[in-house]
Amino acid sequence: MRIAATHGTVSAALWLGALCLAGGAFGHAQAAVCRVAVGGAGGNDGSSWAQATDLPSALADPACSEVWVAQGAYRPAAGTDRAATFAIRSGVAVYGGFAGTESARDQRDPAVHRSVLSGDIGGDDVVDAHGVTAAATDIVGSNSYHVVRIDAATADTVLDGFTLSGGQADGADTVLSGGGGLLCYGAGQACGPTLRRLLFRGNFAMSGGGMACVAQAQGSCDAVLEDAAFIGNAAALGGAVANAGEGGGVARAHLRNVTFSGNSATQGAGAFINVGGTDGSAEATLANVTFSANDAPFAGAVANFSLGGTAQVTLAESILWGDSPDEVASQGGTVSVRRSVLQGACPAGVTCTETVAGNPQLGALHDADGAMPVLLPGTGSAAIDALACDDAPAADSRGVARPQGAGCDAGAAEVRQAHVVVAVSGAGKVGAIAATTPLGAAIAECRQDTGACAAWYRIEPDAPAVALALQADAGSAVQSASGCGGSLADNTFTTAMLDGDCTVQVAFAPAVHAIGGTVTGLAGSGLVLSLNGTESLPVASDGSFAFETAIASGDPYAVTVATQPGEPSQICAVANGSGTVGEVDVTDVVVHCGPALTYTVGGTLSGLASGASITLSINGGSELTLAANGAYAFAPHFASGDGYVVAVSAQPAGQHCTLVHAEGTIGVTDVIDVDVACAAGGARLQLEVTDGGDYARYGQVRDYFVTLRNIGNGAADGVTVGADLDAAFDVANTQWTCVGGAPGTACTAQGAGGFADIATLPPGTSLVWIVRVPVRADGDAATATFLARADGAGEAADTDTLVVFRDGVDVPYADGVEAVQLARGNATGVATEPASTRRSVARTMPPPEAREGAAAAWRSAADGRRLAAAAAPAGSLPTAVPVDDPAALLSLLLLVMLGGGAAMSRRRRS
Repeated sequence: MRIAATHGTVSAALWLGALCLAGGAFGHAQAAVCRVAVGGAGGNDGSSWAQATDLPSALADPACSEVWVAQGAYRPAAGTDRAATFAIRSGVAVYGGFAGTESARDQRDPAVHRSVLSGDIGGDDVVDAHGVTAAATDIVGSNSYHVVRIDAATADTVLDGFTLSGGQADGADTVLSGGGGLLCYGAGQACGPTLRRLLFRGNFAMSGGGMACVAQAQGSCDAVLEDAAFIGNAAALGGAVANAGEGGGVARAHLRNVTFSGNSATQGAGAFINVGGTDGSAEATLANVTFSANDAPFAGAVANFSLGGTAQVTLAESILWGDSPDEVASQGGTVSVRRSVLQGACPAGVTCTETVAGNPQLGALHDADGAMPVLLPGTGSAAIDALACDDAPAADSRGVARPQGAGCDAGAAEVRQAHVVVAVSGAGKVGAIAATTPLGAAIAECRQDTGACAAWYRIEPDAPAVALALQADAGSAVQSASGCGGSLADNTFTTAMLDGDCTVQVAFAPAVHAIGGTVTGLAGSGLVLSLNGTESLPVASDGSFAFETAIASGDPYAVTVATQPGEPSQICAVANGSGTVGEVDVTDVVVHCGPALTYTVGGTLSGLASGASITLSINGGSELTLAANGAYAFAPHFASGDGYVVAVSAQPAGQHCTLVHAEGTIGVTDVIDVDVACAAGGARLQLEVTDGGDYARYGQVRDYFVTLRNIGNGAADGVTVGADLDAAFDVANTQWTCVGGAPGTACTAQGAGGFADIATLPPGTSLVWIVRVPVRADGDAATATFLARADGAGEAADTDTLVVFRDGVDVPYADGVEAVQLARGNATGVATEPASTRRSVARTMPPPEAREGAAAAWRSAADGRRLAAAAAPAGSLPTAVPVDDPAALLSLLLLVMLGGGAAMSRRRRS
């Protein structure tokens, strides 16, 4: 069969030999995920990354319906068995691109974690760092015929995220001569897998160096391939892909977002060949595909042949440029090219519609960051934004969203673009400086409501920065410019390196000017200036000042003093403080502060008797004598912040004068509220009484302190002082002592049998009486009240709650505790507790039987005391009482308390 007279003859036997392949086995998918890693053991079950198995075991295991493959290079076998292949059963989904730690499929990233399936079973190919045979010419020795083989397969059979490399389908029989990287074989069966994110690199075959989709014996091949690339593959026919059907077989290849570069064939179709053999059908649909730098003697990019069957190829939204010797050839079949960039004229036998004129300006193969390799259109490319996006995929083969600009790009790659928008307010315009060329119209004459205010810029392979010129109208100025990470300098705004869509905000405003001037003579603190009553400016020292707020030309301004300085206080005046702003800054405002201010201290005198006088002093120094009622002021002057204290140095005769607001701190005005009020003089007495506690014990001696003070301005002579003692006290045995006060005071030194005295107290003096009162042990009162009285003073009382025993927690005492505790133990017949374990008895009056026993003991003790006193010498202690007589012991205790108290009183008097 003659294919093209100018390119030699390809025999039908060669083609049919390349396409006559044998069928494979069917598999059954199960619902389980199996994990695979380099070094994984076949004995592991793949249920976790720690239990990762090897890839051949996972593919053969019926329990594995989904296989996750970690990064690394995998070979179907090691050695010389060229039939070894990664066979994928129907319904099994195989995913690459895992790091080996993920818990969910969408966590993988094939661009970062490359999973390589290699036919280099001998391990002798020339490979890169990832184990990839970069070109078919790098194959050394004998490799697997097919890296991957799929026979019967439904659409849920998935191969996703792999590099297929080093396949070598050069076998002598029909089965082993097609599809070095992948063979999808439908012989009497349907092979319809879903293939995504696959890179076919460095594979060889007699037909379809990278991939072959073959249908025979009424079978079918419906391979769907998306987001892929064929780089450096080679074959006799179809250096990258062969799609062929014969013998009633139907081959349908659906390719979208695929790049073909650097593929070659020795006979025909450097990249893609479509063949309808005898009684067969081959249909190929290629959308958003880029062909460049592929070569073959016949049709560098696409060749279509009908050899007794149907052959049809549809190319759409694609780029066919730079392939050798030409782009498309068809013999006996039909080829249509629409909405594509096609180099040269439309070939004979090919239908071309809506082709895009112009050079796509394809750059070198772009393989950045491990993403799917693409050929990026360059500056001035006819492919960029060339198409409507009605039929375009949502993203390109790398995952870049479409569209990136005003339209969609032809081919497999969508060039990343940034949309720069300029938003202008105010009177002025913005235009792009031509150093960076946009994709389309440039930003020019952009104003608040008119002009071209947006442009698209390509940001790959290199991201640009965009410079914008900002020009204000007359009477305006650039107020601000921000956005896109940029900065403003000399009315030029330059963005950062663009990495996505962004907006530049430019504001023009009427030209404004600063308002300022000079401060002189400032000595105090706290000076605050005000601009137009809105901005406040604190000023700490002499020198220049300027307000932060700028005012537009033609607008008024007024500088005033909002707060005058203090410490010391001053009065500051403003010169040249108001006017209308012109075309320059205002710098001639003068604020001059006068000498420090001083203030007087005074008030009002009232109630001073006719002919009398009073002397006041301030801060213990300067004195002021006043002889008439009315306003007064001290002669010394004070500065703001000074403190003052006014006192009466000499009271008027027969009167007593008092002060209000007598001390304080000088502010920023005179002090006029230190008022003096005088009234008739005389003694003023205050009486207090206390025993320092809240409780008293039956039989205890209490010391009461009676204090009498004269807070008036006249002497208190012959003041009667005394006390009413209620029934709880033993009045007859009460003793008292007077403690003398300042010179001029008088009282009786001591007394007994109740409390009564006559006292004299000059003004400002006091006297204290210590009154020792025994609490009756035989009484039945619950409280004991000491009521003190003094002529000319109010009464003063002290009431104690009476208790049987207390251990000193609330009421301290130290007289006879052990004896009382022992007496209580003997009287009740209960053993005496150690001092550390005693507790207070409740604050209640003792029960009647206890009070009666105590009273009997008191009477018995009194009788014994009288007898002992008659027999004993004066001043001697009572005779001993046997400790086994409770009543006698209690009597002794009371006698010791009373005698001891009197002795203590005598010691204090002495």
